[in-house]
Amino acid sequence: MALSRKPIEIVEEGKHQLLIKAPHWGRVQLSYIAEVQNGFAFESELFSTSGGVPLIRIRDIDSESTQNFYVGKRLEEYIVRRGDILIGMDGDFHSAEWKGPDGLLNQRVCRISLQSQNFDRKFLFICLQPFLNAINAETSSVTVKHLSSKTIAEIPLPLPPLAEQKRIVGKIEELFSELDKGAESLRTAQQQLKVYRQALLKHAFEGKLTSDWRAQNPDKLESAETLLTRIQQEREARYQSQLQEWKEAQQAWEASGKTGIKPATPKAPKTLLPPTAEALSELPELPEGWVYVRAEAITDFITKGTTPSKELLFDGAGEVPFIKVYNLTKTGALDFTISPTFVNQNTHCGFLSRSKVYPGDVLMNIVGPPLGKVSIVPDTYPEWNINQAIAIFRSKLVRNNLLSVFLSSEATVRRTMRKSKATAGQFNLTLEICRDILIPLCGMHEQKQLSQALDEKLSNLDQLEKNIVESLQQSETLRHSILKKAFSGNLVAQDPNDEPSSTLLERICAERVAQPAKARGSRARAPA
Repeated sequence: MALSRKPIEIVEEGKHQLLIKAPHWGRVQLSYIAEVQNGFAFESELFSTSGGVPLIRIRDIDSESTQNFYVGKRLEEYIVRRGDILIGMDGDFHSAEWKGPDGLLNQRVCRISLQSQNFDRKFLFICLQPFLNAINAETSSVTVKHLSSKTIAEIPLPLPPLAEQKRIVGKIEELFSELDKGAESLRTAQQQLKVYRQALLKHAFEGKLTSDWRAQNPDKLESAETLLTRIQQEREARYQSQLQEWKEAQQAWEASGKTGIKPATPKAPKTLLPPTAEALSELPELPEGWVYVRAEAITDFITKGTTPSKELLFDGAGEVPFIKVYNLTKTGALDFTISPTFVNQNTHCGFLSRSKVYPGDVLMNIVGPPLGKVSIVPDTYPEWNINQAIAIFRSKLVRNNLLSVFLSSEATVRRTMRKSKATAGQFNLTLEICRDILIPLCGMHEQKQLSQALDEKLSNLDQLEKNIVESLQQSETLRHSILKKAFSGNLVAQDPNDEPSSTLLERICAERVAQPAKARGSRARAPA
């Protein structure tokens, strides 16, 4: 990227208002103090996963290493060295200091190399990201946002006296260090909460959370045999209900002159074999009175949704809410505030009739990553519908909140992932995998106690997690406040003995004129 040739004094003051400056400061274009270098589209045939020169892509700029290497000719004009500032030119326009070994600058990554002795390098890095955030906010895009090197080169940096730049850097480093320590402690606590949550779920579904209750209430316990008998009775009752519905539908179809699709005869429930010894060997032991059962044994027929064509979907409002994977969460709650989509009643009762869901149903995503997003359908609408990446679990034999947290637990997710089909980084669970999930089941009285205990403990954990998130957000807000104060000239004391910004600007201009064209950052040529 060539250096700017237009006078510094005419840099627009109205541009990028998110970054203000103190009245006694000047401004200088980035291209006047640094070389702005675009990356290059290196030949993919010369890429390697080992050996050669590290190839730095957007995803690598925060790292100390790369996953790709270039085995072609080493091109010095595109070499990135430790300490160079890199900017990702797609997406969120993120900047970072390169911490790895020498590497090559790949396309869509921009390198900023400070050339001036009259501008503090750390101050430059501190200035850049707020400007990039402002540019990102001003950039409109339907898909991915793109940044040009010309826009980067024309960034109007604030120009305090050099001594003040160094004082600002020192104060920011001091304050940010304290914020970083606090944030790190909060993130550590956040991870500990996640570990504790999984330990809690493990104890819950091994019967340890209700062990005292069982000891105190032996008269309310049920045997495993009783549970299995109830499962069989419930399956038979469900079949008889389906059979009656089919007979009524058959009569209606015949009365209409056999128009439309003939109602399908429901299938009698098949005999379910007990879990194999091999499958049970991978699971924790259960207390007396508990039993592992396949999900299909304690639920209605487990199926998935269907996605209609785009013209049948309505954004924002409509008759029947249509749930997509992004509406599912890992907390059991359904978040329908995210891009709510609807279908009309005709679609709901026609093309999508097999994927109707109702309040209390448990929904799980079967396409990831991430897997383990499980939510309970709320009662804000009497009926809902779902897309093809979601499976339905509906049961009268296990409480829906227990089923939800069990399906979303890391142990369950890991077991299902081992059986899933992985294609190009995407995990897909078949309905057979869903139906074969082994679920620990106990009697209804104990389920009630377990449900209450889990709800209370998980609610406390959720509140702690919320407090941590709010504290992290406050830390980030304070960080922005410190930067705003710094760039308004109010973070450090003013020193009347500092060299004026106008004099510093004159020295920068003289410095640039005195440097050879190459050092001034003339545009690098693409390799032949």
